[in-house]
Amino acid sequence: MSQFSWIDRPVPAELGAVAHGPKILAEASGFTVGLRYIVAYRLVLDLAIVVSAHGPESAVLASQFTSQRAQPGEPLTSARRKVGGLTAWLVSPELPMTLRGSNRNPHTVDGHYMHEFSYAIDGRPSEQSLEIELRWDDIGVGPLRTVVNLPPAAELDASIIRL
Repeated sequence: MSQFSWIDRPVPAELGAVAHGPKILAEASGFTVGLRYIVAYRLVLDLAIVVSAHGPESAVLASQFTSQRAQPGEPLTSARRKVGGLTAWLVSPELPMTLRGSNRNPHTVDGHYMHEFSYAIDGRPSEQSLEIELRWDDIGVGPLRTVVNLPPAAELDASIIRL
């Protein structure tokens, strides 16, 4: 089975290249939304978005997941599918962005709560930027658009390791 089993075509076995590191996307009323990473493969981009809260907001954030958590085996096929209230999609370029899943065991340490969402973009952009839009109305985040700049495609391809 491919590491990208939702893609209908064969995907080469490879170790992806880091295309972008951590970046704060939004901070609002005790909540922080950040990009953990973007990893580039020859045919796919993999990215992780983290939502965190501290203090009293950590309980508010934790409560967002108690009744809306995806069930094991439940398909996650829509780029705009809400999981715990977060909605994210790719504005530009027009490539499919799919929610692969979210951390089902969010953790709290010293009153700090974090939850991670894993997305895949089917394809690689021809330009060196991605415009991503996020929103989470229940906690006052967004709508927010952010542009993430990527290294040149040739540089990424040279860093990808085929297995």
